[in-house]
Amino acid sequence: MTTLSPCTAGVVRRGYSVRNRKIGVVMVKYGGFLGWNMERLTYQIRFHLAKGKNFMKFQVKNLKTGEVEYFDPDTTSLVLYDCVLKNQKTTAQKINCGANKTVCAWVRASKVVILNTKTKMGKEYEVSYNPRIAPYWRDFEGRDIDNESFGEIRTMGRSLFTNPNY
Repeated sequence: MTTLSPCTAGVVRRGYSVRNRKIGVVMVKYGGFLGWNMERLTYQIRFHLAKGKNFMKFQVKNLKTGEVEYFDPDTTSLVLYDCVLKNQKTTAQKINCGANKTVCAWVRASKVVILNTKTKMGKEYEVSYNPRIAPYWRDFEGRDIDNESFGEIRTMGRSLFTNPNY
């Protein structure tokens, strides 16, 4: 059997399931519970890498109003509720094969909570995205978790973690 590189073969998606859990809310900055319907996921969160005053900050965009705010990961943590990890596979595959980086991944959420503190979470719950390493969102075992839903995702610095108690 011949193994093709990801640059010549299609990206194979592996199955993965997530349990939904619940915990309390701290300070609500945006929205209320809007459910899991993709049309109701009103916030798009991504890491802003364009040069300028918002370089290396989290960008939170309200998809209904177009309002955009930036949050410094060194001083702020975000708690995202009812989330879906999104990715443009074709663009990510090109970046993985050496093309210049461009926006191709984000988190969609129904609610965003802004915290002035950082909550430690175990590495086993980390989710990450770097199209140079793999052209998809990855869990702590390196599995493809594109389009997976999570009840809660927290930021700590520049890293994202799912909450095991939600």
